[in-house]
Amino acid sequence: KGGEAPKPRKGKDLEWALHLLVYKENLMLAGSERSKNAIPTSSMKEANNYVMNIREKQCKVVKAIETIQKRWRAKKPREEYVKVLAAAKHIQKFYRHQTILRVYGDLYQEIKAKIKFLQSLVRGHMGRKQAWNRYMAVLSVQRAVRGSLIRGRIKLWYRCAKVIQAAERGRRCRLAFALVRDLVISAQAAVRGWFKRKVASANRKARLKEYRSQIFELWRRANTPLAYRSKFWLLFDGSGFLHIAVHEDELLKLWRDLGVFKGKEGAWLHKQYSTLESNVSEDSGDGIQLRPMSDSDRTSTDFVGMLGAGFSKGALDAIPFYKKFKWVES
Repeated sequence: KGGEAPKPRKGKDLEWALHLLVYKENLMLAGSERSKNAIPTSSMKEANNYVMNIREKQCKVVKAIETIQKRWRAKKPREEYVKVLAAAKHIQKFYRHQTILRVYGDLYQEIKAKIKFLQSLVRGHMGRKQAWNRYMAVLSVQRAVRGSLIRGRIKLWYRCAKVIQAAERGRRCRLAFALVRDLVISAQAAVRGWFKRKVASANRKARLKEYRSQIFELWRRANTPLAYRSKFWLLFDGSGFLHIAVHEDELLKLWRDLGVFKGKEGAWLHKQYSTLESNVSEDSGDGIQLRPMSDSDRTSTDFVGMLGAGFSKGALDAIPFYKKFKWVES
């Protein structure tokens, strides 16, 4: 009867497609009139396409399996064939070699010798080229190392030269500075000396003025002859240290003769200026005539004030300057 018609399914698979095709085939073999309209054409096409796709996939798998089997079965014979082929090639080579030796022995030996000679030339050239390349590489390395060492030495020399130049420049600068400083010091010393000499000259003149005023007053009180006064006044009319010392000696002599200082002070002054009395004399041979001071003169306020002012102004501070002074008559 053709069997039962396939039931519809949610998911179509290979079983559904085979069942549908078998059912269609049974209907056609039974000669039933329902075979034309029993199954839709779209379902038949779908079933045929599904079966064909499945068959193609199965064919691919089968072909892959057959290829693997073929290669696996041919692996061992292929290896044996390769071995046999290599042995045959070796035999053929040996046979040809022996044939060439028998037929072309002398020519073969000559060609072999030439080939060896060419090989030796080529190998020698290659060896020399390799040795030359190695030699050039060694030279390059040595050049680089020597250049590095020389550059290091040059840098060191450069730094040393800089230090030497700096030291020499510093020495020259210090020398120039010392010279300039000495010149400045000399100029300052000259200027200061000029100022000091000017101030000292003014002080000496002021002191001589004070000394002369005191000497004039003391001469008047001591009754000193006019000839001695004139000679002393004209002879010691300068403002140097010599004239100051002579005026101080004259003052001390007058103070001693007038009895201003007594005791130890008078003895010490007499010892310091004893040499001056023998050198100062009058042209006429008359000595200095002194009169003793009276009590009224010694207690005179003006005279005592004048002597005190002269003593406080440093009338005796120039005594150590001319201890070795000796009078030289003109």
